[in-house]
Amino acid sequence: MRVLCCVGSIGASLHIYRTSLQNLDLRSLISIRNGGVLIKSNPQLCYVDTVHWELIQSSDDQKLLVAGNANASQCGMCCVTYQYAKN
Repeated sequence: MRVLCCVGSIGASLHIYRTSLQNLDLRSLISIRNGGVLIKSNPQLCYVDTVHWELIQSSDDQKLLVAGNANASQCGMCCVTYQYAKN
């Protein structure tokens, strides 16, 4: 997993920060072609770290910051597994 040190420099296309979300439910998301992914400081958001973001992002140069979300021990059973293929 690629991790950034600085939030301001990410240029995120997908930006989920300080929400009360419990899940993302992005079943149709198959590709992020430009920009990075920032999902941070969502204490109730489960299973974000189980997504293979590197397969959804179209370039290894795209930034990824996933931190400060609920960990697996705080979440219930995950009932759906999504498989992604690199385009």
